[in-house]
Amino acid sequence: MEPLKYLLTKELIDQTGKEFQKASKAFDRKRFSKLVFDDQWDNRELKDRSNHIADCIRELLPSDYPEALDLFLHVVETVKDKEPEGRLEYWFYPNFIQLHGLDYPKLSVPALAKVTHLFSSEFAVRPFIDRNPKGMMKTMQKWSRSKDFHVRRLASEGCRPRLPWGLRLNQFVQDPSPILPILENLKNDPELYVRRSVANNLNDIGKDNQAVVLKLLRGWKKDRQAGTDWITGHALRSMVKAGNKDALSILGYPANPAIEIVDFALESASVKKGEKIKFGFDLKNLKKQKLMVDYVIHFMKSNGETAPKVFKLKKLDLAKGEDLHIEKQHSFVQINTRKYYPGKHVLELQINGESMGKIDFVLDAKEAY
Repeated sequence: MEPLKYLLTKELIDQTGKEFQKASKAFDRKRFSKLVFDDQWDNRELKDRSNHIADCIRELLPSDYPEALDLFLHVVETVKDKEPEGRLEYWFYPNFIQLHGLDYPKLSVPALAKVTHLFSSEFAVRPFIDRNPKGMMKTMQKWSRSKDFHVRRLASEGCRPRLPWGLRLNQFVQDPSPILPILENLKNDPELYVRRSVANNLNDIGKDNQAVVLKLLRGWKKDRQAGTDWITGHALRSMVKAGNKDALSILGYPANPAIEIVDFALESASVKKGEKIKFGFDLKNLKKQKLMVDYVIHFMKSNGETAPKVFKLKKLDLAKGEDLHIEKQHSFVQINTRKYYPGKHVLELQINGESMGKIDFVLDAKEAY
């Protein structure tokens, strides 16, 4: 797969220069191309390239920011009429406002809502929130009622506490309450694009404030809010993966499930790197219920302690007396995201967040051939 930075092509830069020259004859598009493709261009990754393009545009626009922004937004409207929405290569448009308009919030913040159709302003809005959280959250509540679904999504995505690639909003990591009215406005949004952002925001909040998310989603469930079931499931995914009993209960997986586990066993008590361990068990179901079946491996760390990692196995909706035999293999083939250390490990069976048994096994220091 080709690196994303190659989305920013010479053709795109040439076309961008032409659009700005149409808006202002003083804009030198040939110089713009030379500024963009400087001697550091090849070393820059996607974000740095986007920032660099924004800086080059700013250099060739009037020194007065309000005047420059008027020309910039004229180009934005022209491009919006010609191009598909949400293109990653247009990241430099919101970056222009973030990098050069932070001292002009009355002009820049409305401009972010206009640009977000081309590429989401979710990253660019965050420094404005960080500088003026109270004022910006009032604006974003208004955005959450916009007729434009791109702007409604920006209201949610822009204030996620831990948005990947984005500035962390530490004030909302500590206290996410200012976000909740926005999510309330958007929970029944007709666009899945927007509802997915609501779920992702709640998943972010839940990493630091589980009780807040659980209370909110219990209320949505109790009030039978239309269309919130999908949001709830997606919002709780991290808690569910970690086996949080309260999250599982909200999703209909009862605590203390009425089951019996028989013959939970490993095929072998040891495994080499590069091999797979195989385990199985019989599940006897004693009443109609939903079951979330996971397994946990407590991996040996470099310091001799173990750390648990939950793996999904099965989601079941069983009738009373419906019994199953379940088998699973887990690979110890080396992967980039995990380093394996030899020694005692533990396999744990977990159903609806409840531990249903543990078995020790040893990871051999030798590699399988």
